Amino acid sequence: MADVSTRVLGIIGSSKRRTPTERLVRRVLDAAEGNGAATESIHLSALDIEPCRGCKVCAPEGRCRLRDEMPYERMASADAIVLGLAKENGHPPQCVTDFLGRWRAFIDLDGVSRLEPFRIRVSIISVVDGGASPGDHPAFIRPLERHIKRTSLTYVGSLLGTEHDPLLEDCTSMGLTLSRAAGAGDARRVSASCRQIVRMLADHIDGTLPIADLRAFRRHIDSCPTCRALFSSYETLVRIAPMASLADDDVPHDVSARLRRSLGIESRQ
Repeated sequence: MADVSTRVLGIIGSSKRRTPTERLVRRVLDAAEGNGAATESIHLSALDIEPCRGCKVCAPEGRCRLRDEMPYERMASADAIVLGLAKENGHPPQCVTDFLGRWRAFIDLDGVSRLEPFRIRVSIISVVDGGASPGDHPAFIRPLERHIKRTSLTYVGSLLGTEHDPLLEDCTSMGLTLSRAAGAGDARRVSASCRQIVRMLADHIDGTLPIADLRAFRRHIDSCPTCRALFSSYETLVRIAPMASLADDDVPHDVSARLRRSLGIESRQ
């Protein structure tokens, strides 16, 4: 059975809900969860993901300049990913094209992946609709396979089918394979100390934490109740801060004096 902390992320790449692609991805996740893994799913059509602008800012900085819902953190913190990609009317939906284009941020200036090499296992489910042929799969899958290997992910394999060929049993086997392989590879945990986490908090909230640090951050937050509480409090503070508009003169003098004393700040007359 997989380690309870093993994470399997399902990414559903179709333009509509309740599609064959979604059903197959959920079948994989159900099998992985039954094997003890924690699972999560993302529907790309529900996310605000802008297309890559080709600015290449991500190469030296380690992060994309676009502030949208591209799931970099959830991908980097997963142990295994199943990509369910629909091909609708002969083409991938726009949400898939935009999502795949944004993988550029995983590659640094020297063309090296920022992800921990070969730790994350990836499988693909490619589903074509009634207007396409299963023979269309290779042209769709091969560039993505190269993309996966370039980002130092471990490519487990793919399932290719149509909406009339649900592949349910194969998806169950894929879920078991992913969770077992991810659990075995999860022995080398990336850890971070509480002190490091405190230094990362602001960058994480701002969305500027480098991809290479996201996994260590998420692992520590999940395992440390103290830092998890701090993170929650910090998020709340950031959320309500814009509503607080007190000027210095609005703070009662005795409160200000006590606060300064506790912080070791001398009062200015």
